[in-house]
Amino acid sequence: MLAHIPVGLALDRFGPKFVLPACIVLTFAGTLPLICFDEWYYSILGRIIVGIGSSASAIGLFKVASMYFSQEKSARMASLSIVIGLLGAIYGGLPLDFLLNKFGWNYVIYTFSAFGCLLALLLVLITPSSSSEESASDNIFQDLKTVLFNKHIILISFFGGLMVGPLEGFADGWAKAFLCEAYQMTGDLASSLSSLMFIGMGTGSFFLAYLLEKYPDKHYEVIIACSFAMIASFLLLFTQAGGLYIALPALLVIGFASGYQVITIYKAISYVNSNLVGLATAISNMIVMVFGYFFHTGIAKIIDLCWNGMVVQGNPVKVLMTSVSERICDSKSSLKSFDNEVYQSIEKELQRQKLQLQLIASENFASKAVMEAQGSFLTNKYAEGYPGKRYYCGCEHVDKVESLAIERLCKLFGVKFANVQPHSGSQANQAVFASLLTPGDTILGLSLSCGGHLTHGAAPSLSGKWFKSIQYTVNKDTYLLNMDEIEKLALEHKPKLIIAGASAYPRKMDFKRFREIADKVGAYLLADIAHYAGLIAAGEYPSPAEYAHVMTSTTHKTLRGPRGGIVMTNDEALHKKIQSAVFPGLQGGPLMHVIAAKAVAFKEALAPEFKTYSKKIVENAKVLAQELQKHGLDIITGGTDSHIVLVDLRSQKLTGKDVVDSLERAGITCNKNSVPFDTEKPTITSGLRFGTAAETTRGLEAENFKEVASLINEVIQSGSSSSVEKAVKTKVERICSNFPIY
Repeated sequence: MLAHIPVGLALDRFGPKFVLPACIVLTFAGTLPLICFDEWYYSILGRIIVGIGSSASAIGLFKVASMYFSQEKSARMASLSIVIGLLGAIYGGLPLDFLLNKFGWNYVIYTFSAFGCLLALLLVLITPSSSSEESASDNIFQDLKTVLFNKHIILISFFGGLMVGPLEGFADGWAKAFLCEAYQMTGDLASSLSSLMFIGMGTGSFFLAYLLEKYPDKHYEVIIACSFAMIASFLLLFTQAGGLYIALPALLVIGFASGYQVITIYKAISYVNSNLVGLATAISNMIVMVFGYFFHTGIAKIIDLCWNGMVVQGNPVKVLMTSVSERICDSKSSLKSFDNEVYQSIEKELQRQKLQLQLIASENFASKAVMEAQGSFLTNKYAEGYPGKRYYCGCEHVDKVESLAIERLCKLFGVKFANVQPHSGSQANQAVFASLLTPGDTILGLSLSCGGHLTHGAAPSLSGKWFKSIQYTVNKDTYLLNMDEIEKLALEHKPKLIIAGASAYPRKMDFKRFREIADKVGAYLLADIAHYAGLIAAGEYPSPAEYAHVMTSTTHKTLRGPRGGIVMTNDEALHKKIQSAVFPGLQGGPLMHVIAAKAVAFKEALAPEFKTYSKKIVENAKVLAQELQKHGLDIITGGTDSHIVLVDLRSQKLTGKDVVDSLERAGITCNKNSVPFDTEKPTITSGLRFGTAAETTRGLEAENFKEVASLINEVIQSGSSSSVEKAVKTKVERICSNFPIY
């Protein structure tokens, strides 16, 4: 921006024949430090050089139009150039993305730099010299005074600055996020629709310029009319009146009305002689850009002031106004103002989730409705006991919430009884142990190294300390559950409880066979479906409801709810024992705000769309496994029937720890995981565990997971190369920007 005045003065004195080519060379040369140096200050220097060079675009545009065309046509010619530039901005992204993905940054920047030099040379050869250069004043300060103290130029430029709010502040900065949130559309569609404003501006620039040429004294009337059209369109857009049928024309009208920037600059230069067109354009455009800075910063400040971090549904205007009034009345209660350290950590975590691919199998993105329920006033309510049988008064509303959660959960899994109070899956399992076992009893569960969970009898867990734990494994050749071995161990050790469940087993489990084995030895069967619950609810994974005496689960993995636990059974006698084990056995007051969020998540899982979503989870996992195999990576069990993909790195001579750290630097989060019969420590491991639930929630399809698999392989094969990690991170952020989570 600061380069505008020197560039404007240079154009007035030396003409566009040499100034514009020099600025073109600067624009392209400024990109070279980005690929030639790793230090940040070289990047800043390059950005400054690009800014100096590109500042000549608008200034040179009006200078050339005024020099080579009559006054009656110069505005239209300038607007036509703006239209061409807008078309490049709108439609140039896809080809550029293609070139970047195919050839990389270095090739593209070097090629564009060479093209810039050729373009500059061509301009020198074809641009005629102008006699107006001779009439330029030698007194720079006098020229500056002439323009800066012209009240008409300043006033008309002020109106031009107001245009920046809707066009740059909204279209460039917030339109995509707003359309995704308010109209529930994908990132790609929101990006396409927000470009309607630029299409409208291109049309408006040309039409309004023509109108101004016909009626040169009506520029303020046109600006006022455009302003009212813009305000009306924004109101329609924000109130969502008429849905997309109104939103699309509103976006076009906003862009069309924003085209009056051409009028303001054209009118500004009409107040000076032709030898000061460059300087007048520079100062007018500088004023516009100053407004741009304050609009961008101002919008961010308003959001910081008015938004408490909670994502809410409803009318955006009502939400904003309500939030403003609440914040004014109780400004000290906001997290940002009271505890900025925690606030900043939360904000940074949100940005991490937005800009990284979350492939941890135990993670998902809860919906806005789930988070709204969890952040509700139910946080304040203590409610020991169960619905209708509380030890505290004032529980009529939380009773309704918990009853809804139980009712929906039973319907979701086809069971008769459920407890929604456990704070976690581990506590749900502990409640079952407390209900069915006494210390010293024998339990039979899957070995941790073969995909089991800590609570299934692993030595470090209380389940491994309180009970005699027998661990079954998988087949050493196929890595599938060896049901014959499980039966043999059951017959030998006579466990009181057999656990069918896993945290890193990608295939289907034969719950019927598990029950047959349990019946042979008089054992209870516990199905821990924490990882598969959402898939089971949607019919994409076998249900143990018919066979298991008890089922436990978490609610935050494939169920896409809050972090918490649940216990289910069809046996009323067992249900009563479990109720007592949860409260008062293990817990006091339940977390009613979390139970409310569970109820919302269960309702979401009962919707038909959840079946489609769960089907995509499994499809995406299968694609991810197949593509990783094509890249030469070993997949445990050769594939998957669930959301889990387990990669064996032993053939790559790599450890899980090394690879997950490298992947995280590249913007891909997963977890290191032991593979069957792993010889590495659990803190090192020989494998990786991926899950597709979270990124399927984000909206990624099978084709996207093919690209994700390719990126994962790039990082693995690079041997922790920082340049590869950096390149992959850029691609990851591009994917994430196309699929916003909130």
